[in-house]
Amino acid sequence: VEVKVTNIKASRNSRYSATESFKATVLQSFKGGLVVGKTISVVAANEEAHAVCPVNLEEGKIYILVLNKHEKSFEISRFNIAVNSENDNYKNYNQQIKVGLSQ
Repeated sequence: VEVKVTNIKASRNSRYSATESFKATVLQSFKGGLVVGKTISVVAANEEAHAVCPVNLEEGKIYILVLNKHEKSFEISRFNIAVNSENDNYKNYNQQIKVGLSQ
């Protein structure tokens, strides 16, 4: 899903300021039928890791994210890469996802 991130809540228990939860406005839904323009709630998955790899997002930025449905909200895994629209390969990733899903 392509989203614009808002209302970020960072963890106070982490020295890495990991994103704990946030709101996101859906800009494009590649799979799963999310409605464009809808605001969704997203929480960081409670996963044990043997390396430090917290989800760190920036308010107001646009990202391509992989989300899982979780109760009344969505969940993002610390093992997914959040691709920011300022990334040089962003447009290519966006296009590759569309091509991959159309096959």
